[in-house]
Amino acid sequence: MGPYLKSMGISNEQILPIMTLGQALEIFGLFALGGLLRRFGFRKIMLMGSCFHVLRFSLLAFGQNLPTAVLGILMHGGAYALYFVPSMMCFDRLCPREHLSGAFLVFSIIIMGFSGLASNLLGGLLFDADPGFLIIWAAPLLASLIPFICALLQMGKFPAGWSFSPQTVGSIQ
Repeated sequence: MGPYLKSMGISNEQILPIMTLGQALEIFGLFALGGLLRRFGFRKIMLMGSCFHVLRFSLLAFGQNLPTAVLGILMHGGAYALYFVPSMMCFDRLCPREHLSGAFLVFSIIIMGFSGLASNLLGGLLFDADPGFLIIWAAPLLASLIPFICALLQMGKFPAGWSFSPQTVGSIQ
């Protein structure tokens, strides 16, 4: 993100405060998550989280200016709070206790390990081939469209009673 913001004339001293905006919105989203789950339900929250990912990478790919970059950075908070945390809640609910730590580990390796490694390698190769930032952000945009489209297609197909009602939210351990 640093080189992207530098390309817009942002100094090194300003990059971290701008990046912190996304984390601040993430904290707000985490505080609001319980109430949002009760009000909208798990399916809609996961769809909103996926939508935040698509919006985030769309803004970063096609905005190419500071206001849209900051808005894209802000979308990180919604993406994390409304997609990754509910994903972990889903694992907590569906996996037997004896397999839960393994499920979390596999999810973490896929999201942070393989994805991070692949995106760093692919991003470097793409940037070397075409030093513009559109291609760098287009790859995660396309990748974020996959869960978004899957969530749209699966909206009515969750098992009966699959929700986070006020009664079940308190029972998640």
